[in-house]
Amino acid sequence: MDGRIRARALERLDGGTHIVETRRDGDPGRTIDPKGAAKRWIPAGGAAIAFIWLLSLSLWLGVKPGSVIARRVDALFDSDTALSISRLSDDRPKPFLHSRYLVHSFETFVWRPISRTLQRPLRPFVNAAELRILVPMILVASIAAAGFGALLMIGLGTSAPKSIVALVFVLYLAFTSNVIVALPEHYGISSGLLTMSFLTWMRGARRTRSGQARLIALGAAAAGTTISNGVLTLLCFARDLKRPRRWIAAAAAGCLGFGLGIAILARTSSSVNWYVQSFSNERLIDHPASAAIYGLAGLVYPAIGPVPPIPTVERANGRQLNVSYEPIEWGQFDKWQIVPSIVWCVLLATAIFGGLRNRDTRAGASVLILWVLFNLTLHNLWGDEFFLYSAHWAWALAGLLMLGLGQTKTRWVAAAVVVLVPAQLYTLAGVVRALHSIPR
Repeated sequence: MDGRIRARALERLDGGTHIVETRRDGDPGRTIDPKGAAKRWIPAGGAAIAFIWLLSLSLWLGVKPGSVIARRVDALFDSDTALSISRLSDDRPKPFLHSRYLVHSFETFVWRPISRTLQRPLRPFVNAAELRILVPMILVASIAAAGFGALLMIGLGTSAPKSIVALVFVLYLAFTSNVIVALPEHYGISSGLLTMSFLTWMRGARRTRSGQARLIALGAAAAGTTISNGVLTLLCFARDLKRPRRWIAAAAAGCLGFGLGIAILARTSSSVNWYVQSFSNERLIDHPASAAIYGLAGLVYPAIGPVPPIPTVERANGRQLNVSYEPIEWGQFDKWQIVPSIVWCVLLATAIFGGLRNRDTRAGASVLILWVLFNLTLHNLWGDEFFLYSAHWAWALAGLLMLGLGQTKTRWVAAAVVVLVPAQLYTLAGVVRALHSIPR
């Protein structure tokens, strides 16, 4: 009968070994990852753990009615949490520039309707002041946690032992950048959607029209959440080109096309021009040595950042008190955090080398490296608080570990995690302490 499975062919994709069912009519059937099919509960369980952790971290940061971070902007790494809560929940959200509709269009047209719909059945049971914060927290944590689950699926699709996948997952949970991901803002949504987009591509999306459609849909959702996220989808499609020169040229063209498009919009729209000019730093052009320090920090701080200083009037220099890493300089780490930060650099370098050396993970690793480099370049040209944007590429650093540590001895990875996690938790506690020191 047509449609009956006639044979199964074992083939190797970029993300690991997959089984492709071939049907009698010649059309390919569904692609099955043996590890993912047998261990679906692992990503689901990991996503549940991440969801609970992100909600707990958000509450630990004090995201609740009347808190500093829920009442005003820029309190934590220049985040706009108070505005985002208003946009996602309030009947009459606080006004903002028209340019934000372009940069974060889905925040108003997709995530706000979803958030307000979820609030309706809870109104008889939850106080209104708590509900306007709780539902955005749950929405963001759900999508971000799905990204954690997707990261586990990426790791399980490689030849890496499950013990290493679990160790990297624990390490990722303790990333300093999760203080941004956990906030009821667009950063956590971006992190989850970007990770799921990459997983879709790694699982062979290019081989079927339905896979391509899923990748385009996820890419569009990510780009709608933050416009620069669309570059990841362009990099994925560019990497599918066979010859290195072609895919590198296509990737470069995609990044340059994004920059050119923003420049044209800035010339034609006064609000976009104001938005671009107000947050432009041009550090890469004016201060390349400083940009190099920021670039290195962009590889380290998302995983293990220094403890930020307690905000004081003297440090604020006329501004309102806020938790900040700016300006990023050498020597911000506590003495006992220096060794863990070096261990992280060695672990990341090992993963990058391993990911590029292995033919099965080379394509995925190259996409992640390009994505990180794109973001480091972008935010050395534009953006105020550099660390704020790290949620856009922190998942890629964890993804590089998943792809590149498969051939590393488990005991060495375990030793690195034992050294890193206490230092990571120390930083998270320091961020919370600094935020709570700001008077209401």
